[in-house]
Amino acid sequence: MRDLLLLPVAASGRAAEVDQMILIVHGVMLAALIVWGVFFVVPLVRYRKSKSPTADYRGLRSKLPYVLVLAMVAIESVLLVGFSLPFWEREVTTLPNGDVVDVRVVAQQFGWNIHYPGPDGRYGQSRPELVDEQANPLGLVPEDDAGKDDVVLWNQLHLPVGKTALIHLTSRDVVHGFSVPEFRVKQDAIPGIRVPVHFVPTMTSADFKQVTGNPDREFEIVCAQLCGLTHFSMKGLVYVETPEEFEAWLAKKTEERSQT
Repeated sequence: MRDLLLLPVAASGRAAEVDQMILIVHGVMLAALIVWGVFFVVPLVRYRKSKSPTADYRGLRSKLPYVLVLAMVAIESVLLVGFSLPFWEREVTTLPNGDVVDVRVVAQQFGWNIHYPGPDGRYGQSRPELVDEQANPLGLVPEDDAGKDDVVLWNQLHLPVGKTALIHLTSRDVVHGFSVPEFRVKQDAIPGIRVPVHFVPTMTSADFKQVTGNPDREFEIVCAQLCGLTHFSMKGLVYVETPEEFEAWLAKKTEERSQT
């Protein structure tokens, strides 16, 4: 069914439930289309001019339209209360505790700044007046000890498979949309607000290449909000590795950071 709906590869723990909701919603909407289509066509045929040359000012006497409307309201209420609200509470409102990969993602025209806190687990302070597009894109304060081991990358997000990723989203300029379709993640990055997003990658980049049959394919961060003239080019890459590979990569980047 996923192939029939042209859904992306499922590569996160929430993908199955999101896909299920998509199937249910599309099924309900298809049923509604058929019901209302029939309800529209039947009166056109039944009350056509040749059969009813004289206007009937009393109108329709059947209670069927009211029944159909109430049934649709009931079905949509079940979708909202039984599926959407519980999913939102579990996957969005409730933040994960314990061992997570904490990453800050700062969007800007037209790319993604990826910020890891380093071994100390603390993000360095930043100031707008210190922003330098080449040397210091996030405006980190050089004198802040918490930021001396931080790792900042451009359009490259590395994550370990099977571990919860907690992404803190914000923006430097306009509203952007952080979207990774295979993870079933889509959230606005809003200036002045830090919005948390969390998910669990269940497929490494190597597995993704094998599943898609494309050795050059990578998970992509795309901007889901029209944000300017070159909005189309605002793409980042997500590399999902084994926990060991991720830790080795992060240690290497931290060492490179300490030498600069």
